Amino acid sequence: MGRRRGFFAELEHQRNLRVQQAAREQRERDRLIAQTKRERERLARAAAQADKQAAKEAAAEYLQVRQAEVVALNHALTERIAELDDLLVGSLRRSARIPFAALRRQPEIPRFTPGQDGTPTPPPSWQEFAPPPASAVQRMFKKQSVERTILQRQAEFANAQAQHQAAETNRLQRLAEAQRAYRAGVEAERQRTDEANAKVDAFEQAYRQGRPEAVNDYVELTLESRPLPVGFPTDVEVAYQPEIRRLLVVMELPTVEVIPPETEFRYVRAKDEITPKARPA
Repeated sequence: MGRRRGFFAELEHQRNLRVQQAAREQRERDRLIAQTKRERERLARAAAQADKQAAKEAAAEYLQVRQAEVVALNHALTERIAELDDLLVGSLRRSARIPFAALRRQPEIPRFTPGQDGTPTPPPSWQEFAPPPASAVQRMFKKQSVERTILQRQAEFANAQAQHQAAETNRLQRLAEAQRAYRAGVEAERQRTDEANAKVDAFEQAYRQGRPEAVNDYVELTLESRPLPVGFPTDVEVAYQPEIRRLLVVMELPTVEVIPPETEFRYVRAKDEITPKARPA
């Protein structure tokens, strides 16, 4: 029923997150109840197969599991009733108004991470290429061989320096390109933020001027953003009549089905049953 507007997507997303969180909590309670039920069934089978002493111990453990199941059911029931009881009082404590500043957004600027290109590679060292010092005998009888070895190592060292320089040049080029891309991304994010905030500013101005569409959108947004218990309808329709300054709100109210029909759960050991106590009509 309610209209969805693009620049309200974040607020709508937050409302959905609250609904999803409540649903997850309900699923977790259901999971715990189902888990205790499976454990109860396992223990029941174990009790049937055990000897007298083991059966006695299993029966005691089984009783604990059944009692834990009742505790889980009553805990979930208490939470639901408390949630419903606090609905009116909690709504009175909270302001229904949504500040327009809350609709504005800040740019999400990620950290620049150049990776390996952000760290320069150490240049080659002559010590890695220098031949061992020639002995006196080598200098006297193998002078040419020693000189050739030195020249060869010098050539290898020069080649390593050239390769390192080329690799560093490529690294710096990649780093510069990554920085340009990062700056472009930051600028694009800032522009998107400015555009979104400009829409909020225009929305606020239209609302304060009493334009019907803006008033409708604001009131509808406010009502749909209320934190409501699971199972409550949230969609609304709004119509503002500026000539008589009247606001019409159409919304679906919850039925009595949202109230649990039980007041508590009890374990009847003689029947091995968990029985609910009905809530008075």
